[in-house]
Amino acid sequence: MVVNFGDARDGIAERARRAGMKVEVIEATVDHGATLRIYFPNGSTPYPMVITRFRANALAECDFERWIILGDYLAIYDESRKLIEANIMHLRGNLRIGKSLMDLPGVSWGPPRDPGLFDEWPTYFDFDAALADPASKEALLSDRPWSLPLREADEKPIAEFSSCSPELLALDLPPHISDHWRTLGIKIFNQEHQSHDEAFKFMEQMSSALFFEMDLRYGMQFGLVQRRLVGDHFRPHSTNWPESIWKAPKLPRVRYQHDAVSLYLHGRSSARLPLSQFLAHYQAIEYHFPMFVRRDLLMRLRNKLRDPGFSPESNEHLHQLIRLMGHMGSGRHPDEWEQLATTLSECVDEVELMDFLKEDELRWKAICDKNTVKGVHVVNEKNQNFTLVRQIAKRIYQIRCRIVHAKEDGGPGALPMLLPTSPEARDLWHDIDVVRYLTQRVIIAGAEG
Repeated sequence: MVVNFGDARDGIAERARRAGMKVEVIEATVDHGATLRIYFPNGSTPYPMVITRFRANALAECDFERWIILGDYLAIYDESRKLIEANIMHLRGNLRIGKSLMDLPGVSWGPPRDPGLFDEWPTYFDFDAALADPASKEALLSDRPWSLPLREADEKPIAEFSSCSPELLALDLPPHISDHWRTLGIKIFNQEHQSHDEAFKFMEQMSSALFFEMDLRYGMQFGLVQRRLVGDHFRPHSTNWPESIWKAPKLPRVRYQHDAVSLYLHGRSSARLPLSQFLAHYQAIEYHFPMFVRRDLLMRLRNKLRDPGFSPESNEHLHQLIRLMGHMGSGRHPDEWEQLATTLSECVDEVELMDFLKEDELRWKAICDKNTVKGVHVVNEKNQNFTLVRQIAKRIYQIRCRIVHAKEDGGPGALPMLLPTSPEARDLWHDIDVVRYLTQRVIIAGAEG
């Protein structure tokens, strides 16, 4: 399908076709105009980039045909410049970190740069709050690119911290970051790699070593920015608003377990840390284990005593009671997976859980796919011997084990470590949705009053 956009997108699409890149045009709808998408090399999985009018203006100045995207990071290997460049962030989200880097010895400044390419991008940054801090004012108002070379002795720089180049900005920088040339980047020079995987591995190894030493020496904590969290890959919020959104807030009618809610809120605040987010929600459920496991044992004991077939004269029946009471009195409990399954069975309705899982087609597909997170239970709707709640409990518990028991020998079942930067960790979003839903149900069921 050929569409004339009437702007820089036409030229970008033609250049991409000549370079042998896949070009896709999505037809216009009632609500949206036609969309241009170009697929950039990225190992075995090309990266589809939506080309907006603003991005096309920026790409027009770049040799983008020579770019290789590096995994899910906002990073490129530019063969024409023999350069790896990646966007980085301060892990504490500190506004003043750019200023802190600029204060280090060895910083050099370039001439003022014309921001014309990005003038049309909307800005949502709170400049008033930023400028109220004198220490950050100078850095925020500066219109000069900067760099902090990293070298051995008097040799040429091997790498540098710097403001991001126009090339990296054109790749995927989200419009809500207003100080385009003051965003942080790292460049690694003189790179000649034979494959995407080779460049990707080199970037991860060198950046992690550098970030570790920056923390040791200066107390600055950096990380590579994942493309999934910004730009075209930003994880959208649900637009399926509950009916209560149109009603005024009201005071809670019950008292929730404060510690469990604190864990839940910690998980909700860890948007950029999928493993931490998952574990915080799991721990909020785990907090309720004693309450619901004990309730289950009491119910079983009560049912045993109510059984018309129970005889106090039968030694066998009395031994059954002793075993049940032994669990309650000695502090012994079923293993953790059984406690999780029991707690969820007490708090979660099977039909409502199925409705939640299937309301999002991608969510249902993810938990039924053995490749989403390897080595964990795959939900099977046709399994008649295993309730849906117990299947989900098993999956959640096994993911928890792959996170908590990560170790060099591969963890449980000799599986590779589930690391924060692994593709599996970045694909945990649907399982995080599930464990968050379960946490909500458990906290509600454990409320008092």
